[in-house]
Amino acid sequence: MAEQLLDEMIQKINQIMSSLDGTIAQITQMSSAITHVSQSFSEQTVAMTENIRLIVE
Repeated sequence: MAEQLLDEMIQKINQIMSSLDGTIAQITQMSSAITHVSQSFSEQTVAMTENIRLIVE
């Protein structure tokens, strides 16, 4: 009886760990996407600032 409960607990812990691995992978992917968008935004802001500077001159 106790062994069966232990096996069930181990199985549930393994399921949770697997789910957490998937969640961590998704968070890592989202972090990479945010970094890419941030870099692109920075580049576009610099380009726009330069264009405004040229127009003002």
